[in-house]
Amino acid sequence: MRLSDHIQAARGTDSDVENIISNVADAILDAERFELSDDVAVAAYQLTTNKPTSLLNALPLCRAPYRKMWIEWRGGATTRTDMIKPVNRRDPAFAPDPLRQGCLVETDETGQRGTMTFAWVHKDRPESEYSPVNIAPLGAIFDWSEGAKIKEISRQELIRRHGLSDSAKKANANAVLDTIIFTRHNKTLSDEEAKQWMKRSAFHDWARFANVTSERQALKELGEHSMPWVVDHALGFFSWCAERAMSSEQLLRTFLNTIVAESWEMDIEGEPPFIDTVIAMMNSRNAIENRPVDLSGLNKSRAKRGRPVFLDYQTTHLRLSQAQSRAMRAGWMSRSDAGLHNVRGHFKIRKSGVYWWSPFYRGDPTKPIERAHYKVM
Repeated sequence: MRLSDHIQAARGTDSDVENIISNVADAILDAERFELSDDVAVAAYQLTTNKPTSLLNALPLCRAPYRKMWIEWRGGATTRTDMIKPVNRRDPAFAPDPLRQGCLVETDETGQRGTMTFAWVHKDRPESEYSPVNIAPLGAIFDWSEGAKIKEISRQELIRRHGLSDSAKKANANAVLDTIIFTRHNKTLSDEEAKQWMKRSAFHDWARFANVTSERQALKELGEHSMPWVVDHALGFFSWCAERAMSSEQLLRTFLNTIVAESWEMDIEGEPPFIDTVIAMMNSRNAIENRPVDLSGLNKSRAKRGRPVFLDYQTTHLRLSQAQSRAMRAGWMSRSDAGLHNVRGHFKIRKSGVYWWSPFYRGDPTKPIERAHYKVM
């Protein structure tokens, strides 16, 4: 069962606070729906670990082919240690991999400016009264176009929602939260701050680029394309939470600092860049292909039994030869130049698109070939 169907089934449950699940479910019904195969999810994740200049070059390639898109993938597909280099794996006891993850991308007529709403589903827990479906109240606002100024766009959104500028007095719970989130991210990193951030970055593994001026500048420019945001679908939920926390200034501060900043922002930390690279691949010639899935027989049977029918969708696959696919699935190779070693095939971002690089050898040819070794479980 796909996440989109789990979300439809979770309408009206105890977890559907202020219709946060129902709102997203309605949007998914209107969206073009895609399921990423594991190889596409892994390739997209690997692209997010590229240097900041490469990710910056990818953004103008991003243009959503539909005003509303629902993209989902198997939970844990991008954390398999036999397919990718693990950069920032959380303790599974604290944050287990979900069964499925998804993102609702909604854009304006340009296809380059809009919001992302993230969702996931975990295994059902019989002892819990709540649905295993989760909608992240904090999503992202983005602008993929060159020269984007996301902070100005978000300021305009504050005015649209509340008739407020970022410096105006807060009139209600939503305005408080929107304004504080805006303020937290309404700062341009200094060069030194960018350097320290890259040294500490675990998700992207950018410490090796921290001393490169052009990469620090690219990091600062990336911050002008996306920031955390309360998506419209979650406004009611946010108000519900905030109004209960506003009973005292201390409670509200605790809510903002621990729940919003530490928990909800961490939940979506790496998701916007991942979706950026998925969209870039969709816009690149011969990178991936979509295949419609025929559910007519299955849905006919479900309807006869009085069960909800499943939503139709398309699956995405890498457009590679069998040899290329095998190369892509090869284990992560060290970049050490101590000796000649094989570099697995991988995708690269160029200003003209996303391209597949075939496997090749790197290193000193006078030294022994280094081979990857795998532990058989």
